[in-house]
Amino acid sequence: MQKKDVFNHAKIFEAWKEQLTPDYIEGGLTKTNSDFFVNYFDYLSKTKTIGYANRNRSKLRSIFLGLQKQGVKDISKITEKQVNDYFYEWCKSHSIDYIKRFRAFWNWLRKENRRKGVVVQDIVIDLKDFKNEDKRESNFVWLTKEEFDKFRSYFDEDKQTILLFCFDSIIRAPTELLSLKVENIFEKKNEVWINIPKEISKTIGRKFNLVYSGEIILKYIKKYELKQNDYLFNFSPPLFNQSMQEVAKQLWDGRKSEGGEFYKNITLYDLRHSGAIHFRQLFQKTGQSLDLLRERGGWSDFKMINYYTKRLGLDGYIQKEKLLLEEDKTKIEKEVEMLNEKMKKLYQMLDKRKKFDNVIDAVVKK
Repeated sequence: MQKKDVFNHAKIFEAWKEQLTPDYIEGGLTKTNSDFFVNYFDYLSKTKTIGYANRNRSKLRSIFLGLQKQGVKDISKITEKQVNDYFYEWCKSHSIDYIKRFRAFWNWLRKENRRKGVVVQDIVIDLKDFKNEDKRESNFVWLTKEEFDKFRSYFDEDKQTILLFCFDSIIRAPTELLSLKVENIFEKKNEVWINIPKEISKTIGRKFNLVYSGEIILKYIKKYELKQNDYLFNFSPPLFNQSMQEVAKQLWDGRKSEGGEFYKNITLYDLRHSGAIHFRQLFQKTGQSLDLLRERGGWSDFKMINYYTKRLGLDGYIQKEKLLLEEDKTKIEKEVEMLNEKMKKLYQMLDKRKKFDNVIDAVVKK
């Protein structure tokens, strides 16, 4: 099973490659920088997925254009100070993910030169520390369960199904969501389960039961007479996000959610955040293992769960009084159990004694 090319990365990348000629110049770049750019993405298309290569083209192009404004006409001759100064300012208002893209490019450039016997300085060595220096938290639209239920009610039945499924499964949308097939939905022990194969997942495959959307998903499949090999959903993510944002704007206007992002900027991916926080709250109340939430979200570690925990204002506080009461309760229960056993044995002895006395009385009367 393969991940669905939701954003047509392969088609877009191949169309770009068809433009490449010896005289080709990437828009806005110098000829020298354009050549580095083209050669790098030709390498990426052969060593990574086409989707990965295409997603990163616009990011690296933005970096090259920004550096050109700083006078860097030949990217191979950039200095360590220029790189550090540029990304220090960049991180004040942009994602640190762009740093990763430039580091990957520079490591490729060093490797290519090393094959030719040319040593290129590692000028990106300090960029990895920018992540720790950047104290900004990522913002997102956070809908509580009550807000989500209100929000969902403004859509038609099919869209309500998609929204509830995303909130419930905390699936990555749209990549994992639109790669799911009907065969990935199954029933087990009177519950509806979902199987997200490793092949379509960004991280790990996983199986879990649906808490809120099980019956509505079965109804959806039956309604459209979907076959096992059919995709579960088929819609345009940009248009769907647009409809979500229109409703959010009507409901909350210019307000910000507790996640730090404006409600009006909501996307399907925000339902992953919102659903995860909802389940984190439930687990706090029920005491269920956070391993279950980590598995549901497809995280390889607890970084995101810890982040949601921090967002909720939760901590690792243990109510000692309650804990001690539980321990005392367990201790008393054990003592009562032991006492009951002793009383049971005593009653058995008394019963035997009574029967023995009855026999003696009968013998004496004779």
